[in-house]
Amino acid sequence: MTVLSAGREAIRDLAILDTINAPTGEERTVKARALVELDRRLKIEQAAELGYMPSTVEGCIAVLNVAATIAETLAG
Repeated sequence: MTVLSAGREAIRDLAILDTINAPTGEERTVKARALVELDRRLKIEQAAELGYMPSTVEGCIAVLNVAATIAETLAG
């Protein structure tokens, strides 16, 4: 579980209130979908800020591929 910073939590809380206060059911549905996406993005941002560590072999390979690409680019 990712604990959000106070700023990110406030952004999410405002989006929740905006969703609750939407005038129609259809608008609430649209806002609820946007809220789910916002929550996902905020958690990804928070994890990246704290220093993301991959937890799968595939994730480790992806990180190593990026490191290799950076090293090759810097080597010229």
